[in-house]
Amino acid sequence: MLRRTDRWDAFERDWRRRPTSHARNLRVYEALWREARALGTMPPEDPLDGIEDDVRRIRRLRRAQHLVRAPTGEDRAGA
Repeated sequence: MLRRTDRWDAFERDWRRRPTSHARNLRVYEALWREARALGTMPPEDPLDGIEDDVRRIRRLRRAQHLVRAPTGEDRAGA
């Protein structure tokens, strides 16, 4: 938790004033992409690999969310 928000606000103001460069941002993005490729994390060999697990997880979450809601729409999770 930040205790001195005035220092944080000053940091954000200074950060926003810095000039941005599309070319520089693109160079940073490309460097990160090359690093991810070198590490073997991007792009995945099969983009749909593991989709079944994701679908199962989403279905469980939706089912659990449905069980927590009361008929009136109130949330019973806190009860």
